[in-house]
Amino acid sequence: MKKTIYILSISFLLLQACSSSDNNASNSTNLILLKKTIYTNPDGVFTTNFTYNGNKIIKAITNNFGYSNFIYSGDLVSSVENYDINNNLTSKSLYNYNSNNEISNFIELNYSSNIGHRIVYQYNSDGTVLSNQYTGNLNTQTTLSYTCKIYFSNGEVSSEVFSYGSTKTINFTYDNKNQQNKNVIGFDKLSFAVYGPFVAQKHHNIIQSVQFDNGSQTFLKQYQIQYNSDDYPVSKTITTNNLTDESLQLFY
Repeated sequence: MKKTIYILSISFLLLQACSSSDNNASNSTNLILLKKTIYTNPDGVFTTNFTYNGNKIIKAITNNFGYSNFIYSGDLVSSVENYDINNNLTSKSLYNYNSNNEISNFIELNYSSNIGHRIVYQYNSDGTVLSNQYTGNLNTQTTLSYTCKIYFSNGEVSSEVFSYGSTKTINFTYDNKNQQNKNVIGFDKLSFAVYGPFVAQKHHNIIQSVQFDNGSQTFLKQYQIQYNSDDYPVSKTITTNNLTDESLQLFY
C-alpha cells in the first residue's frame, strides 16, 4: 500500500519548492537541482531520477513502477501526468491560475478508479485561503467533500482546518534550511494544491506535522533531517506515531 501511495504521489513529492531569498537559508546556489531520491519503506526501495530543461522539471522516473511528466504554460505548471511502467496513464493533475498567478483551482483525475477531485480556492483579505473540495467522475466533480481553511506563517502553510461533519486540524513545523526543490520554476504556486490532508513545503522543510480530530491528537509525523554544506537536505528519517520505518536520501 505504501508503495502505491508513494508512486502516485511523485508529483506531490516534487511540488515542494520556491525561489525564496530567506536570509536564514543559503541563497548563493540558485542552480542546485534535485537529481535523484531513494525512498525506503517496508515494501521496498524506490529510486526516482529527475530531468530538467533549465530550471523546469520535465520528468520523474521511478524504477520498476512508472513516471511523471510535467507540463508548463510559460513559467507556471499547468499539468502533471502520471504513467505506470507499461505507459498507461493512471492519473493527471490540472492546475489553473487567477490573474495574480495564484492557484485558482486544481483537478485530480484518477483513471484507474474513474474518480475525479476538484478544489476551488478563495483568497481572503486576512491572508488565509479557503478551499472547497469536490468529488465526482473524470468529467464533472460537483459533490462537496469538505472545506478547508489554510493558515500561513512566514510564507509556509502553518495549519489546515478541515470541516466535513467533524473537524480535523493539522499543524506544521519547519526548519530554517533550504527546501530540496527551491530552484524549480513554478512550484512556489502549488504548496497547498494537493487533495486531502497534505501540504507541500515551500521555502523550508517540514520537521513535524500533528493532526487533531475534534480536539484530540490522532497522528504525529516527525522528520530527522541531515543537510549538506549548502543547507539542502541529503537524508530524511521519518517517524509516524513513534514508528520509524521510512527514509529518504536526496542527491543533487
